Amino acid sequence: MCQLSRAVTLIGFVTAVDAFVSSATHRRHDCMCTSSSSRGRSQSPSILHDSRDADSPTPPPHNELHLITFDLDDTIFPIGPVVADANKAQLATLHRLGYTGACNNEIIAASKRIRNELREVGKILTYTDLRKQSIHREIQRLIGTDTTIDYSVVETVFDAWLSERQASANRNLYKHASSSLECIRKHHPNAVIGAITNGRGNQLEMPSVADYIDYCVS
Repeated sequence: MCQLSRAVTLIGFVTAVDAFVSSATHRRHDCMCTSSSSRGRSQSPSILHDSRDADSPTPPPHNELHLITFDLDDTIFPIGPVVADANKAQLATLHRLGYTGACNNEIIAASKRIRNELREVGKILTYTDLRKQSIHREIQRLIGTDTTIDYSVVETVFDAWLSERQASANRNLYKHASSSLECIRKHHPNAVIGAITNGRGNQLEMPSVADYIDYCVS
């Protein structure tokens, strides 16, 4: 028996609802078949059933799922330790590049300031651009605003952060996440399985689940 994680508990609900709707539809159909016509004459249930089925396609089984979607962060892995690991990699990269005074708390504070500044002028940023600008601000804090910053440095730091985020997500998968997805794939081989996230998680960078998720929308 498969042990389903929190990532897929909704599937049982979807199947149950589908079964209920299917059952209710069949009950309604049976009632229509056995009731008398508008002129008061009873008609054979088998005749009505045959005439309806002749022109209607056979409905799929109620437990056949076609599309399954779920979030990634805090669904198949805990986001807290994953971001913490990514932030450590970000800081280590800054230190390696010579910015030894860099501090993650300062980067977080810069991120909040940037968001407030953008909110005041009615603008928004993607999480990726927000983090890159926060890294840029931290470097400015260390070397001064008058010094030109090579943007490739910002990209290098961000890439280190993102790479570790994916690696940590794969390491920190909830206990039954991989086996649950494998179970779903086995029992619903025709279903499309997708992840929808507002973060930077990507199942293609998580070998433990990559084979079970068809696409990711971020």
